[in-house]
Amino acid sequence: MPIQDKDNVFYDQTDGFGSSLIDTVKFRLRLEHEPLVDMVEGNPNLRRHGARFTVDSKFPGVRANVWSPADNQSLVIEASVAKFLTGQNVFGLYDLDDACYELGHEVLERLGLEIDSEVETTLADGAMELLRVDAAAHLKCESGEQAAAVMAALRRLAVTADGDWAAIKNETVTLGSWSRRRTFTIYRKDRELIKRPPSRSVWRRAHLLAAAENSMRFELSLAGQELRSQGVVIAHELRPWHLFEQLWDWFHRVAGTARPLPVIADIEGLPGALALRMRAWQLGDANAFAVAPSTRRQYRQRVLERTGIDINSPLSADEQREALKTVRDALVGGLTVCDRSDLWGRMKAGRRGLDQSRAR
Repeated sequence: MPIQDKDNVFYDQTDGFGSSLIDTVKFRLRLEHEPLVDMVEGNPNLRRHGARFTVDSKFPGVRANVWSPADNQSLVIEASVAKFLTGQNVFGLYDLDDACYELGHEVLERLGLEIDSEVETTLADGAMELLRVDAAAHLKCESGEQAAAVMAALRRLAVTADGDWAAIKNETVTLGSWSRRRTFTIYRKDRELIKRPPSRSVWRRAHLLAAAENSMRFELSLAGQELRSQGVVIAHELRPWHLFEQLWDWFHRVAGTARPLPVIADIEGLPGALALRMRAWQLGDANAFAVAPSTRRQYRQRVLERTGIDINSPLSADEQREALKTVRDALVGGLTVCDRSDLWGRMKAGRRGLDQSRAR
């Protein structure tokens, strides 16, 4: 029988299946150690893939990437925090300091490296050099049909949100796809879990899959260059609220939630010359706004404010209205920051019977 929402362990009375989490992090930790190539032979958790090394999680098929400079005085760790520590990344930790601390501890323990007082202090203070961080949030739609409609609408709206965008079928849209600083990705999380399901070692796996059904994921990835431009060097300098505020800003930019719904009749309220241009644009005249870039920007802003129509969009006014309304209908409950750290301990333990000896 299907698991009812009220019986699902991941269901929250206030936020439903809402989830906001730190996903992948990459950081540099000052730590003197043996060369990784020498550690491989005696450690079943450490694997070598040519010039690359990975550390196995206790959850099957999950790994962290590790790098070490030639002097072996530091270690770079990169992994999905939730996936490495719990086998899934639908629910996790909201606090970046906690996420880096727990990931650092687990990777070092599985490498068999001693955590002395200096390393412990660095981890506890969030003083490791932050090289990348991904923040993610989810929106659960009422049905698969609504999720598909919202995904299609966001894909159409993304065309004018960012010139550097890419899409894969009707399942993924990425903005900043060629950027080395930041990317924003929207995709169907439920479809991803069907293609790459979590292992049976995951705690309450059936409940997790039911919670993620018909859900969409919004993910913001900030690389080192972008972090430095924001004045962030160590993990503790990036506060979670600021990180997720950036995520929501990107979402609202794509979804156009601040725009009024397009109303064609409102064109009549525009100044005469601008109204004439809009009527020509409506009829498909590609030269209706063939003016200097600065003038076009002014026209676009005035038209947006008055009518809700974006003249930079390849969509007609009716198509823009339909896409915007589709997204807003799915956002009736709003987007919230929902921290599920209350379940973290049980998720880390995994399914009863999980071979804990793998962690040693």
